[in-house]
Amino acid sequence: MGIEENEISIKSNGGTESVKRGLAERLDPALLEDFQIICSRVRKIEEDKIRVYWLHDLPEDPETNHLTSVSSRDRFHKLVYCGNWQYSRYKLVCGIPYDMTAAVIDTPIEPAPNVEKTFDKIRLVYSSTPQRGLNILVPVFEKLASKYPNIHLDVFSSFKIYGWDEADERFEPLYEKIRNHPQMTYHGYAPNDVVRQTLLNSHIHAYPSTWLECNSRCY
Repeated sequence: MGIEENEISIKSNGGTESVKRGLAERLDPALLEDFQIICSRVRKIEEDKIRVYWLHDLPEDPETNHLTSVSSRDRFHKLVYCGNWQYSRYKLVCGIPYDMTAAVIDTPIEPAPNVEKTFDKIRLVYSSTPQRGLNILVPVFEKLASKYPNIHLDVFSSFKIYGWDEADERFEPLYEKIRNHPQMTYHGYAPNDVVRQTLLNSHIHAYPSTWLECNSRCY
């Protein structure tokens, strides 16, 4: 089976999905045949496999909160967390003890090269879903733009990255504010290579966040 997809992840191009697909591409398929690697949402247990539960969500999520039960945890040979903060949250919320079943593998990134940039215009980029902090960034940038005409904000933000198009509706007034501002550009969802190229030519990756999250991979 290898690294599983589920009915939610199969439509998503988010950071954690990119990481697991990248890992699947790099691992020996023959080796993967011995494992069942489940990412966040448990649907079926394969008793004849080495079972790894790779946690991409928070412990409060109904899809992972079953780990409060010892019997649920015992179904897995290894619990893998994508950061120490997330691991600490699971220990606190679900009562998971320190033991040898736990492993922390920080969410990896693909480093971007250093490129020489011009400074005639200072460019900022926001590249995460809107609920994380876009509502903070936009009014702050409006204040800055009223004072500095040489700054510009590019916004790559949409739930379309997860296949949840309808979730964008409640953020439409915020998107419209960005569209109507001469120093902001709303791009919506764009492939990762487009976002990365924009970041290469930008000066500030602006990411205020009020969202409890594991290890963001929004670049």
